[in-house]
Amino acid sequence: MLEFFEDISDIIFGNKRIEAFKHFARSKDFRLKRKHNPELLPIDVLSMQIFKQNRKKRGIKGMIYRKENMLNILTQIFDLNFYNDLGKKTTTIYLFENGDMELPYFIITPKSSFGKLGNLFSSSEWSDVNKDFDNSFSVEASDINIMQMMLTIQFAEVMLDLKDFTVEGKGNHLAVYRKYHSTDIIDMDNVYLDGLELMDIILHDHSKEMI
Repeated sequence: MLEFFEDISDIIFGNKRIEAFKHFARSKDFRLKRKHNPELLPIDVLSMQIFKQNRKKRGIKGMIYRKENMLNILTQIFDLNFYNDLGKKTTTIYLFENGDMELPYFIITPKSSFGKLGNLFSSSEWSDVNKDFDNSFSVEASDINIMQMMLTIQFAEVMLDLKDFTVEGKGNHLAVYRKYHSTDIIDMDNVYLDGLELMDIILHDHSKEMI
């Protein structure tokens, strides 16, 4: 119901967020969709943590997309809205797709202040890659061996640029987002470029492959 009244308001008064997406799309050679049904996203994407909640009360309003031909990557950037009785919460999601990737499921999440404090007394296998990354992020993966090959020094350095963002990967898809946070259009280009760099590292950095 809240989404319905929001749509009526958009028709009458316009939508500043959509207009901002439209401006970004024009300046960066993206295409724009005003709305998209989240249930039409690939199954791998819908199985990610950010999509598992409130499945009956969610919607995508504002989606921009483009094909990165040199990397063979489809990039989609959109606002995923969760609706409840108190209103809505919005997460801007950067979704990258490459048909040649076969990622096992993984999720990299920023550590809380308490988690960072715990790192003063212990460390994980990621401290050998980058101590700042190890202190800042937690890593869960269905195949830790592949994750150890994929998470290179270069990958960790890009993650440190993303700071408070979560990265989830599965199959042909990589999602970058900050939960319940709508990215300002001014910052959108930086997050988008960092996501592309992560994809480039996954696809082309073979420095840790086993021989």
